Amino acid sequence: MTLSSHNLAALLLLILVSSCSSVGPSSVGLDSLDATYYLDNREFNTLNLQIATKLPGNLSIWGFTDFHGNQGVGHGFGNLRRSFSEYRLSHGGLGAALGVKGLGMQAEYNLLTPSDQDLGRFGLTYRHDLPLPGTGRTGWLQWRAFPIETDGNGGQASLIYSLPLTESMSIGGFADFNLIEGAPHRWILEPQLNLKVADGFWAVLEYRYNGFEGAGDLDGSGWAAGVKASF
Repeated sequence: MTLSSHNLAALLLLILVSSCSSVGPSSVGLDSLDATYYLDNREFNTLNLQIATKLPGNLSIWGFTDFHGNQGVGHGFGNLRRSFSEYRLSHGGLGAALGVKGLGMQAEYNLLTPSDQDLGRFGLTYRHDLPLPGTGRTGWLQWRAFPIETDGNGGQASLIYSLPLTESMSIGGFADFNLIEGAPHRWILEPQLNLKVADGFWAVLEYRYNGFEGAGDLDGSGWAAGVKASF
């Protein structure tokens, strides 16, 4: 479904106004701020900055920017030459209005540099708990459906997951299935193993698959290891 950037902005403004006038949390606060540095086996490095914050009226923002080096140039910190940003504005009031716990609305903005390609999406999300047998712990899954994109060239279905296995080990990640009109559909997958090494510090191991990179002149599959600091 086609939606221009101006129409998406108007839709987001309508959601913001309606949510701020509704009954719900009104506090603003920073939930998390993380920085992760990776070495990829395709001979480049990545600096990831991630933020999550609460806004008034059942709104929240989560997002990240990945600063990547070019493939094959080595792992030097000064080789960061490209980036991908993804930021999500979520509204949690839909589930309460319809009596469906975990149901929400979400708008997503993507920006790819140096090509300066950007894309907006709008759709529904559904998050629920997932008990993990044998661990006594509970993870969660979030299903996302974006039938509206600003390029009018398809849509996306997505699964995000967080699975705490022990006090110091967890698995998290996502699987995005991109529907493209008149072209092959593309997967993007990133499962990640997290090992806590100290308070606020994690060792991470991540598998990366990007069907868009694989269809071009880049290697779309690789492994990355790194260290994450949480503030």
